[in-house]
Amino acid sequence: NTVVSVASGATLDLSSATQTVASVVGSGTVSNGTLSVTGTIAPGGTNVIGTLTLASTTSLTGTLLVDVAANGTCDLLQSPGALDLGGLNLVVQNPDQFARGLDYLIVKAAPGQLSGRFASASLGATKWQIVYRYAAGEVKIITRMGTAVIVR
Repeated sequence: NTVVSVASGATLDLSSATQTVASVVGSGTVSNGTLSVTGTIAPGGTNVIGTLTLASTTSLTGTLLVDVAANGTCDLLQSPGALDLGGLNLVVQNPDQFARGLDYLIVKAAPGQLSGRFASASLGATKWQIVYRYAAGEVKIITRMGTAVIVR
């Protein structure tokens, strides 16, 4: 059960190999191979906002742990290739930091290469929703917009 931490600005080169790890955290890049993660993926790390860039061939199961901030910044998981979210559960570490009216980009894949939906999501309050933009290769968390009726 290997936990890999990729430092900010660092690159973990897989040397064209397939590597399976329990967890990957950090703000660096994993490249040149196939990465399989079976546990936690935490861009930036726990309680730290950052961007984690994964190898173009990636298999993910387990939990995507995301931190957000009231100014609209958040963790970002990105891949230069295809990314299937179907095996992941999304957990927002600190949902009390969401700011109404801001969009939080949490996943970025190559355009048209995003597939699947999170198996489950823990967003805190129900006023937030996940938006999957498959053509753009993006997943955002946005404020759920409703209809207000004013009776006078």
